[in-house]
Amino acid sequence: MPRQPVDRRVAAVKAYYWAHGNLPLAAMFLALLTGGAYHGNPHTFIPYWVNKFELRGDVHDKPPPGRPPHMDLDHAWECCYLIQAGYKLQTGEQRYFRSIRHAVSQCPRLKEILGSTHMTQQGALRSIKKMCPELARRTLRFVRLLAPATKQARAAYAAHMLSMVTVTPDGLDATQLQRYLSRFMWIDSKTVYVVPKDHLVYAPLNAEMYIEDARLPRSRSEIKKINYYVVVNAVLGPVYFKVVTGTTSIQEVDPNYPAEGYLVSGSGCSALICI
Repeated sequence: MPRQPVDRRVAAVKAYYWAHGNLPLAAMFLALLTGGAYHGNPHTFIPYWVNKFELRGDVHDKPPPGRPPHMDLDHAWECCYLIQAGYKLQTGEQRYFRSIRHAVSQCPRLKEILGSTHMTQQGALRSIKKMCPELARRTLRFVRLLAPATKQARAAYAAHMLSMVTVTPDGLDATQLQRYLSRFMWIDSKTVYVVPKDHLVYAPLNAEMYIEDARLPRSRSEIKKINYYVVVNAVLGPVYFKVVTGTTSIQEVDPNYPAEGYLVSGSGCSALICI
């Protein structure tokens, strides 16, 4: 049934109070006040609008919402640029925003634009994505921070291995170097972190998505990780990959493998096999 006009709602309230709450009598008064134009069940119509009147003090419809705020093209493009530009720490390291809320809290210009356009954060994000469909959150990956001594030791070892190649007066023989490196297989453990959603950030496609962090992993409940061993060769590339339970006293994730597994000392090892 179509919604009754306001004058009939007012008549229903008047009829109810005139009848001192007597519903059958109020229905008769309603018929008189509307001149018989009312159609419907007064025993449900009258109590409904009387209750509305007592709660709100009015039976009129609420004014319709105004036109939703709109972000113009220039502001949308500027917001898209600001979000993807991210921010820098005091150390100069580049960081990206995890969410529109994070962006507004860190970027005064973005907050100013939202205030001038009277946009909510989610409304602004919808307008920005409409203008910049390429804007999307990408996974920020963490790599463990290596101590300077560790980096120096690795560089020195690599230099030592290369020094074993004969250098002619004309320089390093590329054919000899390829033949030399093809004899070695490098083995190392690796951990892939399955990060939670708060590690998704808005960043451009060419952004560096790796951050060195000595704190990870902090908690099993926050970050899940996958351990594996990989064997690579300078010429062939990856030649073997195996998921394992960990990198200390590991066992291969394979029911057919012997229970004793690999015997490995230390939390992360690298080895060189000459074949």
